[in-house]
Amino acid sequence: MQVTDPKAMTGEILSDGKLPMEVQMLKHLGQHPKRPPRPPGAVLSIVEYPEERLGPAECVEPFIIVAPESAAVEDNLAKGPDVKGSSAKGQPKTGKATSRDSSTKENLISTQRTESPQHSSTTRSKTLLESASVSTEFLRLKRYRWIVSAHGQVELKVHFSTKKPGKFVQTLRFELVQTKSQYELPFSGTGLYPSICQNPRVVFPQWRKTMQKDEVIFKEYVESTKQFHFGPLQCGKSREWYKAQNCPGNSENLSIFNNSPRDVEVHFSFENAGQAETFLLDPPSMTLKPKEKQELTIWAYPTSPGILEDKLICSVGKNPNPVVFSLCCHGVDMKLEVSPLKLSFDKLLLHRTDSRTLVLRNNTLLPMAWQLRGLNDLFEAFSLSQDKGIIDPHTEFQVTLHFQAEQTGSIEKTLRLEVSDTENILGIAQTENIQVSAEVCDVSLSIDMPEGPDGSLEFGTINVQDNVKKVLHLESTGVYNIEYRFTLEAAGRRTRDVASHFTVKPQSGLLIPSQPGVNVEMLFQPTREMFLRNKPILYCQVIDASSGEGGQAVLNIPLRVSAIAEYSKYSIEPASPINFGAMLKGTKKTQTVMLENKGLLSFKFHICQAPEEALGSKSSKQVEAEKCSMRRKSTSLTQHSSRMSH
Repeated sequence: MQVTDPKAMTGEILSDGKLPMEVQMLKHLGQHPKRPPRPPGAVLSIVEYPEERLGPAECVEPFIIVAPESAAVEDNLAKGPDVKGSSAKGQPKTGKATSRDSSTKENLISTQRTESPQHSSTTRSKTLLESASVSTEFLRLKRYRWIVSAHGQVELKVHFSTKKPGKFVQTLRFELVQTKSQYELPFSGTGLYPSICQNPRVVFPQWRKTMQKDEVIFKEYVESTKQFHFGPLQCGKSREWYKAQNCPGNSENLSIFNNSPRDVEVHFSFENAGQAETFLLDPPSMTLKPKEKQELTIWAYPTSPGILEDKLICSVGKNPNPVVFSLCCHGVDMKLEVSPLKLSFDKLLLHRTDSRTLVLRNNTLLPMAWQLRGLNDLFEAFSLSQDKGIIDPHTEFQVTLHFQAEQTGSIEKTLRLEVSDTENILGIAQTENIQVSAEVCDVSLSIDMPEGPDGSLEFGTINVQDNVKKVLHLESTGVYNIEYRFTLEAAGRRTRDVASHFTVKPQSGLLIPSQPGVNVEMLFQPTREMFLRNKPILYCQVIDASSGEGGQAVLNIPLRVSAIAEYSKYSIEPASPINFGAMLKGTKKTQTVMLENKGLLSFKFHICQAPEEALGSKSSKQVEAEKCSMRRKSTSLTQHSSRMSH
């Protein structure tokens, strides 16, 4: 009520008799001399009703102020002052006091103070376990106003529980009702799932940032593709067979590291474990302490060619999000392309050498080892350029088989090609039989020629510039066509230009069996003196026309030649000029001239008068000089004539 005039208001009250008299007030207050005994002193206070807050404290998550479990405390709290709530940041909000029961206050303080830390921990664990089946609404504190006695305390329990990971920070504020002074208590909590390290550089022994297109890598994690590549692996074997062989290329050890502050239990599986049999792991589960690392072994056993993929699922206990690593491998069939599978030497002349090439091509992503067996079963005439080796991926290798025809007949043998991995761990993966065949025939050539006493082609002795012709008869006496070719080769230093003295016509040709032979003429026409005695200057080459353009000589038959070419040799005595000396006129005198053949050939001579021009051309001094010279010379003189008729 609004009071504007206290005196007027007092008068109205007095007239109504609603207020006691002054004497009565003094007596009631114990101030009148005739007062009753004074009661004990008391402190009276006026408490204002707290102002409205933004929201109740129980809405603050993930932090919850837990209600005590004591039934007595719950009853006392139920009888105490009601509270409308607190702010979203945990600010306590108090209500107006409706009771002054000191025993209730002491009971509340005593109950909160005597709860031990062990009991508090037990209560927290029990609360966490019950939270799965009991709603947290029944565990929350419903009233947030306490009366703390002098030198007393009140214990509060705050429960932290979050449904998502992260760090949460809140501030709990306390307010004194009388002074409205606030006291802040900051606290924080971190919500973490149990986890393992997902960094591929920690998990996998080898890693790289990226890979080139069509690049082949072995047992590496590629960060750009987020996938672990086993690389190409041989397929076609069973899983049990691989296990028995203990193949190091098919397995890898991963490091599983617990990077969380709690113990974790991890279970491992594959996404396609129920559908494929490519990948294996061991152990299927493991328990890790904080900062502990253990090894997980995974195997890849491709059962079919091509790229095979799967995912390693690492399920961590109490963590709804599994850790997933992608895996892949490339199944490869260990097989070489072999071409051709038949090596045929066809018909080969005796003493001829021929070769065939075997092409081995590796079209896969793995290197392969190969070996040819069965060479010992072939004749010694066969030889290989290489009988074993390794072929890199996407390359080819050529193996040459050489054959030397040493005896006539037909040959049919088999070479066995064996293909395996480079370390021969997985055994023989491929075998191929390569057929080898050859037919060797002899050269049947008959050469008929005029032989001399020493068995050579005899041309005899002729004068220089004369010519002599000899005929050779060639005939094929076998069943195959024979191509021949004559060549002239020097047989020493003095016969280097033998081709300028001999001519062969026809120089080459073809001999067909069951047909008449061929006559070959050899002309000897020397341009200087020469002497050949049983010299191998003429060669008859037998040519294999099937070996390509120009053919190949399979046989070279030497023919020995004997021939002599020289000038006519003679001597005239006495030497020119013939001097009759001084004579009387009308007398006669005779001089004898001796002409002797000093060479190997007969020749004709003719004596005639010398032309006057020849005699007159000499001066008198020249004549005298010749006379003196003739006296000093021997009576025997050998002269050479460029040519004299027989």
